Amino acid sequence: MKNGKYCILIADDEKEIRDILRLLLEGEGYAVLTAEDGREAITEAAAEVDLYILDVNMPEVSGFPAAAEIRKHFDAPIVFLTAYSTESDKVMGFSVGADDYIVKPFSNMELLMRVKAILRRSSGAKVPVVTEKFIKHIQEQENSTSRFQVLWA
Repeated sequence: MKNGKYCILIADDEKEIRDILRLLLEGEGYAVLTAEDGREAITEAAAEVDLYILDVNMPEVSGFPAAAEIRKHFDAPIVFLTAYSTESDKVMGFSVGADDYIVKPFSNMELLMRVKAILRRSSGAKVPVVTEKFIKHIQEQENSTSRFQVLWA
C-alpha cells in the first residue's frame, strides 16, 4: 500500500502501454509506479507494491528473470501482460511465479477485473469489485454502439 491505496508497479518498454495502464489504474484509485524494463522493475520492487504487471520482452532484463528476482524477495502477485502467447511462454511465466498471464491485445475492462480479483484474493480484504465510475462507464458503453477499447500488441 502507498498512501492508503493499493500500489501497482507496471513494467513495459512501450511508453504508450505504461501511460494507458497508469491512466486506467489511477482512474480506479490505485497508486501506480512504472518501469521501462525488467532491471528498473527489480530496482523499484518494494514491500509497498501490492501487484506487479510485467511485460516479457523488455530490454536489459526481460520479464521472466525480473519476475523470478522479484519473487525471491516479495510475495505480491505478478501478472504478465505480453504478446508472447504460446503454451511454453505461459508455462515459463507461471513457472517463475506469475499469478496470471494476459496476452496482448487485451481488453481494458478484463484487465481491471483481473487486477481487482487478484488483489481481493491476495489481500484477504474486501476490494470493491466495481466502483461507481466503472458502473457509469459500463452504462455508457451499453448506450453507445462502441465496445471496450482493445490495446495493441
